[in-house]
This record gives sequence, C-alpha cells and structure tokens, in this order.
Amino acid sequence: FSIGILAVVGMQGSAVSAVTDAKYRSEASMLAGNLIGQMWASNRVGGTLQTNFQGGAGTDGPMYTAWLNDPASGVMNVLPNVGVNKPLVTVNPGTGDVSITIFWTPPGDNPNAVAHNYNIWTNVQ
Repeated sequence: FSIGILAVVGMQGSAVSAVTDAKYRSEASMLAGNLIGQMWASNRVGGTLQTNFQGGAGTDGPMYTAWLNDPASGVMNVLPNVGVNKPLVTVNPGTGDVSITIFWTPPGDNPNAVAHNYNIWTNVQ
C-alpha cells in the first residue's frame, strides 16, 4: 500500500509540471495570436509592417514594444522570466512572412537551462 501511495504522489508532481507547461504554452499561443491580429488590422505594406512589428533582435518596432510591455496583457506580464530571452519577431517585407518565437523559463527551473519556447509562422499580406 505504501509503495502505491508513493507512486501516486510522484505522478502528481509530474502532472502538476505538465499542466503548468501547458498553461504557459497556451498563454504564449494566445499572445502570438494577439500580435498577428494587430498585424492584420494595421498597415500591411511590407516595409511598414517590418518597421512597426519586428523586434527582439536589437531593433524593436513601436507596435512590438507596445505588445511586449502592455500592462494588462503584455508578454512581460503574462509569462515568467521573459526578460531573459525577449520574444523574437521577424517580418520579411517582400513576402509578408512573419515568424514569432516566444521564450519563457518557468519558476523553479534552472535559469541557465534552455528556455521553453513557442514558435509560429504565418503570412500577413
């Protein structure tokens, strides 16, 4: 009986970890979808789209910065430890191809470990 109880307790820890990771992945998906929606509602001319939304690699557009830092629903306020690896948004102005990669490190994870990530690609033109 004791061995069975220990097994159940061990599985509960794994289940909580899996549910937490699924929650963060779902949040990242929602945040990426929010940014894609903003892109569709904005001026979709390739160069303008790139200037406004590209970010995370040193050149952050104004719409990228607003999405990242929105006090109510911004990436920095929803996912844990995003500041370590900022989300990467790349826009190809010629084709309208957009790639969004969002990184996070769950609380309690080794900060030097590879960050969890969610990546989506779409075309906005």
